[in-house]
Amino acid sequence: MNSPVFPDYTNCPANVANSILKHFKCAQFHPGMPILDEILERNNYKHVILYLADGLGCAQMEEHLDTESFLRKHMVSTFSSVFPPTTTASTTTYTTGLMPNEHGWLGWNMYIKEIDEIVTLFRNCIRDTFIPFSFSDDYAEERYPNRYLHQIINETGDGKGYFYFPFKWTIYKDHQQLRNEVLELCSKDEKNYLYLYDTQPDSILHKDGAKSQTAKEKIIEINQWLESISKELKDTLIIVCADHGHLDVTPVHVSDAPEIEKMMIRPTSLEPRASVFHIKEEFKSSFKEEFFKVYSKEDFIVYSAEEVKNMQLFGTGESREGFDDSIGDFIAIAISDKMIIDTPDSFKLKSHHAGFTSDEMEIPLILIDCK
Repeated sequence: MNSPVFPDYTNCPANVANSILKHFKCAQFHPGMPILDEILERNNYKHVILYLADGLGCAQMEEHLDTESFLRKHMVSTFSSVFPPTTTASTTTYTTGLMPNEHGWLGWNMYIKEIDEIVTLFRNCIRDTFIPFSFSDDYAEERYPNRYLHQIINETGDGKGYFYFPFKWTIYKDHQQLRNEVLELCSKDEKNYLYLYDTQPDSILHKDGAKSQTAKEKIIEINQWLESISKELKDTLIIVCADHGHLDVTPVHVSDAPEIEKMMIRPTSLEPRASVFHIKEEFKSSFKEEFFKVYSKEDFIVYSAEEVKNMQLFGTGESREGFDDSIGDFIAIAISDKMIIDTPDSFKLKSHHAGFTSDEMEIPLILIDCK
């Protein structure tokens, strides 16, 4: 059996976010990260930047950057992603300071009982489509509202917060525009926090694979951009992190397992490598046994919803309303390269994440001290 890598909720994105809250004199939801607390307290930076490179896990750093590269030279430690190690859950933890079970954004495709739909939260649309909800401009934010770090800092902290994201809040079109914005804000005589989200290298990794040449080129480009801008900043700490890593994957199809399909109330949800199953009452007692007649224990671990909650797999603290509905009855979590999709025609990618391998769970902590 492949050894699973579990989330460490004492050393995860929530701790990074809470160190930032502490630095700006805001109330914390969870303890900070000691190594980050120490450097922030010691140097009392005027400007703090969190640059989140989506998908730039430790495995990608080692695969595509040499040991003398700028980012690897400034990498101070590794830490754990949340569960599932995926953009929706992890980036929302960075931006709120809350665990996934607390903020409610658990995965890419979430089942929401109130509307009896599987929803792609980040797109605010029906699963695997670009069809928006006709009854709401932003149903996802209305269903799972949160206060974000930049808002908390602006409301209760001793500085100003800014949020740069390609799709909402402050939208930027490219790295040149982002560079101009960062340099302008960090030249101001104000204490401030900048959250900079980069969709890369995740998009390329998904499309071309974890070891692809295009991924290497993009990661080198990110490395060079951060090295260049760091030379123009003063009294600034740049924290470079990832939400998760990546792994090249092989799909398996629920449609090839009619004995499993007949047990299901609806299609799988959450993530292909952390698949939620809603199971008919009469099959709940036999589901695990039947699952492993079809799929291997070398490829998946299966937990019941009760086991998930007892393990605090999605984090500590009080779970958000709707959490029980969204985690279904069972979760099958990948521990090899396999991922579960409904049919051969389902949307699939070369590389993915959300499973329990070290390639997906281990992320870098990179600290760039700009004097």
